[in-house]
Amino acid sequence: MKYAIIYNPNSCGEKGFANAQKIEKLMGEHTYSYYDLTAIQSMDKFICDLPIDTDIILAGGDGTLNHFVNEIDTSTDRKIYFFASGSGNDFMRDIGARKNSKPVLINDYIKNLPTAVINGKSYKFLNCVGSGMDGYCCGEVERLRKISQKRGNYLFAAIKALL
Repeated sequence: MKYAIIYNPNSCGEKGFANAQKIEKLMGEHTYSYYDLTAIQSMDKFICDLPIDTDIILAGGDGTLNHFVNEIDTSTDRKIYFFASGSGNDFMRDIGARKNSKPVLINDYIKNLPTAVINGKSYKFLNCVGSGMDGYCCGEVERLRKISQKRGNYLFAAIKALL
């Protein structure tokens, strides 16, 4: 079997590629090609240009998965697997899988997703929509990640917001 592994180099504290390479040990003898998610201009075109006998494994966290489903036609017939290698991985917990377990087929999960129109653009939502306090805390964690070498801390952001 041939797999195109699309990984997010920024996931899990910029360990995305190293984490994606764990797939080979979990899956065994197959043909693997790696592609940096951030370097792909058009995900739909990228998927269409892959050989027909190549399945996709997306490696990253919830943010990677959210970005991916908003960039593709989710009604594709191509098999799409997800390998949880982010820092949170709420989606994988929701479907009963664990971080660093074998990639999980997600085609059924990404079809007919709910959408919301924000500032004139339509967005698909897979496992949650953060708003209010949760949205603020997530935004604060991302802001802190950009200005510090340390990972942002959700609990710290929540306490700061309450104070």
